[in-house]
Amino acid sequence: MTAPLLLWAVDVGERLVRVKRDDRIASVAVPGLCTGVGRMQPMIAARQMYQAYREIMLEEKMQFKNFAEAQKYHWNINPQGMIWTH
Repeated sequence: MTAPLLLWAVDVGERLVRVKRDDRIASVAVPGLCTGVGRMQPMIAARQMYQAYREIMLEEKMQFKNFAEAQKYHWNINPQGMIWTH
C-alpha cells in the first residue's frame, strides 16, 4: 500500500469509527470502489472492501508467515490476479 493511500485509508477508518459511535446515524452507504470507471468486477471490489473493513474497523490485522501465504490469500480475493485490465 502506498503512503498516500494508507493515509487516506486511516482517515476514512477514523471517520467510520466516529460515525459508528454516533447514535443519530443508522447506516452508511459505501459505493463499490473501482467498479465504475475502473471496471473492477463488483465481487472483487466487495471482497477487498470487506477485508479493509475487517482490518480497520474490527482491527483484525492480517498475519502471514511468508510472502507465498500472503500471495495465496490475495489470489483468493482477486482470482484474476489483475489490478488493471483495460
